[in-house]
Amino acid sequence: MTRITENGVSTTRNTGEEKYERFSFRDRPYIFYQYDYRHTDGELFSCVPPPKRVQGGTGRMDKKQTI
Repeated sequence: MTRITENGVSTTRNTGEEKYERFSFRDRPYIFYQYDYRHTDGELFSCVPPPKRVQGGTGRMDKKQTI
């Protein structure tokens, strides 16, 4: 998996480029996604939308669950 940040700085450098990364916390039953997009004018858009709840509360995706 490609990391979208290095030392807190986005690795999304080319205009029109987008990257996302999936992450979770061990003690929370949610999957989070961070999304970065570099607009054609060079401005970076970055967000973490509301999380998806993981079935079973383990913090890991079940094989049957899809996003």
